Amino acid sequence: MSSEPKYKRVLLKLTGELFGHPETHKGLDFSEIQKVASYIVKLNKKSGVEIAIVVGAGNLFRGREVAGTGADKAAADYIGMLGTVMNALALQEE
Repeated sequence: MSSEPKYKRVLLKLTGELFGHPETHKGLDFSEIQKVASYIVKLNKKSGVEIAIVVGAGNLFRGREVAGTGADKAAADYIGMLGTVMNALALQEE
């Protein structure tokens, strides 16, 4: 059995809820973000695999929260995108 990984690169999709408070999964909890970052670094070092990361924003905004309110769908999409950027920046800082 080879110790070489099957793939040289992987894509890791993280829900924004990982970045939130442990009980509510809302907001930004930097101790939780640090745990996620630490795990990713350990995984990278142990496997040698390049890891690309996609983050969501479920901890900050969900489109279903405005569904049926008459809110503009495009504006809701933009809010979600900004939440994604916020989470990506927070993870990058760790």
